[in-house]
Amino acid sequence: MPNKRNPVATLIGIAAAARTPHPHAALLAESIGKARGHDLLARLAAESAAEGPHLEALVRREVGVDAALAVLDRARIATAFDVDAAAQRAGALAVAQLDALQRNEEGTLI
Repeated sequence: MPNKRNPVATLIGIAAAARTPHPHAALLAESIGKARGHDLLARLAAESAAEGPHLEALVRREVGVDAALAVLDRARIATAFDVDAAAQRAGALAVAQLDALQRNEEGTLI
């Protein structure tokens, strides 16, 4: 069931369940490996979507109880969940792609 209070958590849960590469999973993979990072993110996203806690809070909870995740500091977690920074990165990528299209006479991405 979609999380009406937190639609972003629902979308993240869908992405994780589909095994779509995700920056949050990459953060977790640094300390616990890719497969376990994806599995953990999928479980936490489903919990977030079903019960309402923000995904970042659930990741912080896991960091507190899993010694392998303890290497992740609060600043790195906050950065990974910074929506404004993610939007800025996506915007910069879109501008770069548009510039490439405008430079390319064929109109396809280089």
